[in-house]
Order: sequence, then structure tokens, then C-alpha cells
Amino acid sequence: MSGGGGIYRGDKGNFLFAFSTGYGLGSNKRAELHAVYDGLILCLDNGLDKIEVESDSKVVIDLLFGKSPTPWQWRPLVSKIVKLKQRRSFSFRLIQREGNGPADGMAREGRES
Repeated sequence: MSGGGGIYRGDKGNFLFAFSTGYGLGSNKRAELHAVYDGLILCLDNGLDKIEVESDSKVVIDLLFGKSPTPWQWRPLVSKIVKLKQRRSFSFRLIQREGNGPADGMAREGRES
């Protein structure tokens, strides 16, 4: 079972909101991609326009920058994220695993729901 989640902070680091959701059976990379997409949609739905996505998955960040080939089963999802990025001002950044603890907690919560 896999889950995803995210923490939203303002430009000064203040907490805005969070989400968690279950994605069923699947890999952790698939769940990470789903969480990125769901998080972007949630930001847009809440009127946020300057969005910086942080992930501790180098594989996911490389896929979103086109630095590595996308496995066929992830292409539709990666394509959706890339299309959103082309229409809006998003940035993607790799962070250390230690800095991603709260979002990992939300993902665990989503997996268990």
C-alpha cells in the first residue's frame, strides 16, 4: 500500500495547510509522483501561484526535469505534471531526506487511511 502527502508553507516558512491520501498498491516513486500532482492541483485550487515543490526523491526530480527516461507506466502522470509546469510558475527542488520528515509523515498517514 502506498500513500502521499504534502505540507504547504508560505514564503516565510509559515504553515498554511497539509494533505495526505492513499494511492493503493504501487511503488513509492509512483506515490511520490501522484503526491506532486495532487499537491500542485491543491495549490492551484487554493489560488497559490508561486509554487516550489521539494522532494527527497532524486528519481522523481530527474523525471520532472527530463534528465532520465520515464517508465511507460508513469508517462501519463509525468506528462500531466509537465503540462501544469508549462502553464504556471513551478520550480522543483531536491532536498535531503531529513528535511522531508513532515511530508513523509503525511504520506504514512495517507497509506494507513
